[in-house]
Amino acid sequence: DFVHIRGHEVALNPFINGVAFWENSHAVFSSSISPDVIDVANVMTGGFPAEYGNRFGGVVDIVTKSGLRMDHSGSVALNSGEAGRRSASGEYGGHQSRIGYYAFGSIFESDRFLSPPSPDAIHDHASGGHGFVQIDGNLGNAGLLRATVMGDGSTFEIPKTPQDVELRPLADARQLTRQQTAIVGWNLASAHQTIAASFYERWSHLDLS
Repeated sequence: DFVHIRGHEVALNPFINGVAFWENSHAVFSSSISPDVIDVANVMTGGFPAEYGNRFGGVVDIVTKSGLRMDHSGSVALNSGEAGRRSASGEYGGHQSRIGYYAFGSIFESDRFLSPPSPDAIHDHASGGHGFVQIDGNLGNAGLLRATVMGDGSTFEIPKTPQDVELRPLADARQLTRQQTAIVGWNLASAHQTIAASFYERWSHLDLS
């Protein structure tokens, strides 16, 4: 994840609703977050201030979608392409009085998931999905409360070369990644100060067979 240059860490650090996660999202090591649930993303590179760790590298500050800004609306998308690429996703959000809700789900499948070591993708099938639910509460003078739960996973094959097929036909490596994240955040903003508190939990599992 990290490269150290004279004592400074150089890395891409994601912030999700004010919470920093040190792992860099990657298809092989982490199920990551679906870009479809992002409402606003700010990207900073180079040196960044103490608010983000007083470090050198990059920060992606992500704010997810909220039902408080949606009027009982949603969408469904179906996609299909070459190399067995298929995906389906849907989202819906809205609010009732001071309570907002938003849900998103997606599934995908591909016969060319990772960059193969040879021009032909051999043993490179994958499938996976993303799930996201968020509840927002506008507490008025008491601030804003937000609860987010994300679940992501993928199961994919490790690509092979024609030489692997010839010499080791039964060596078919597969990998499974699962990840679940929960964030509860509260913030109160006034003309003179901003107060925020976050509680979060993340569970990750990777199985290589």
